[in-house]
Amino acid sequence: PDHIRAHSCTPMKYCSFMAKRLWLFAAGLLLFSPVVLQLSSSQPGSVGVLKCEDCITASPDKVWCSEGVPDATRCLPRASVSSCAGQVVDPSSSVTVMKNDNLSKVVQVIPQLVEARIRPGGSIKFNVTVKPSKNYPFDLYMLMDVSASLNQDVATLRGLAADILTTLEDLTNDFAIGFGTFVDKPVVPFTPAVDIMDPDGSCKGKLPECAPPHGYNHLLSMTSNTTAFQNILDNVMTSTSADILEGGLDAIVQAMVCPEVIGWRNDSVHMLLFLTDAGYHSAGDGKLGMAVL
Repeated sequence: PDHIRAHSCTPMKYCSFMAKRLWLFAAGLLLFSPVVLQLSSSQPGSVGVLKCEDCITASPDKVWCSEGVPDATRCLPRASVSSCAGQVVDPSSSVTVMKNDNLSKVVQVIPQLVEARIRPGGSIKFNVTVKPSKNYPFDLYMLMDVSASLNQDVATLRGLAADILTTLEDLTNDFAIGFGTFVDKPVVPFTPAVDIMDPDGSCKGKLPECAPPHGYNHLLSMTSNTTAFQNILDNVMTSTSADILEGGLDAIVQAMVCPEVIGWRNDSVHMLLFLTDAGYHSAGDGKLGMAVL
């Protein structure tokens, strides 16, 4: 009916969904699937509801009558809308496709951007098509904890290098790989007060080989040179730290915010593989080592 319309009180929720660089590892698969999004109601019912906003958020099956009945009964079931002599507020959910470029080597998901207006308790539905591109560019950066407890794991990784490269080659012929290591902040109490290396470069203690403690060392920028990757792994040495937590979060941030150093490509899938056996220090821990701004 003409008297049923949207109203300024309508509490609609906005959502934007950016489908960017979604990669399904199933070569040649064309996926067409409906997506359903639902927003929960904020109230269990309409008893005692005195405002339009409260009525609309109470249930997707309620409507608000702007006049003609006492305030306490203006929140009506949709089936009783004929009893309202005034304007009826009954907003509906909607979805608008904002970006819908055709599938290509770079674009693997359509649509790319969707804006949804969802009434509390309501839902919207839209279709998504996914077609993985053959030989899509893929960047893998391996970030490894080289504290002493990972000594055996470093050796294991060396032995897995060939398998890692073979797996990448099976996924795409356009891949690049990089590598970096981390331990912790090279100050007490995060790393030992005593140098773990003798003046001649040999290791003190039980480590067969060692490197000075470091927060983050970038060792290999993105490259398709598999020999360079293997050589880096062959020469990785473990170090040591003095506490349980490590500086992994610092290293992740460095690898993410320095694209010109890491070599991340603009039109590629970016994957960072984080290898550790410990938790990480969080904001504020640096004060223990007098690291303050």
